[in-house]
Amino acid sequence: MTDHWDHDDFDFDLPEDLPVPEVPALDSAADWDLPDELPDAPDLPDLSETIAVVAEDTVFPPALDVDLPEPVDGFPWIDTATLGAGDTAGFVPPVEPVTAEDLAAYAGVEIPPGADPWTVLAASEDPATAALARWWTHGEQ
Repeated sequence: MTDHWDHDDFDFDLPEDLPVPEVPALDSAADWDLPDELPDAPDLPDLSETIAVVAEDTVFPPALDVDLPEPVDGFPWIDTATLGAGDTAGFVPPVEPVTAEDLAAYAGVEIPPGADPWTVLAASEDPATAALARWWTHGEQ
């Protein structure tokens, strides 16, 4: 036999006198050779006492009642008290909003007199200051 690259490496010639087993045709369930009665199931041991002993002597030790320290990288950034709450319309974040003056003092930016402080902070060259100004701008969220 040759492959598609015309190599004659493979020889899969089978002998012609290879016996083929005959499979009897079964037309109905009556042709099946089944016993008249099925054997009884073996008697299984009573495990109720073993289960009771295992239930009393648990594999796991009791849970420890200790105060866990704060994680090194801080607590998760999610308020688990709000999970599963269907109505979050009345939810008020526990953080007081940042004022433009607080952000300007933190970023070291001086707001010119008469200018909108949020606009000045949002236009800052410092990407962190600009992002925080856009985040805390009132009425934009």
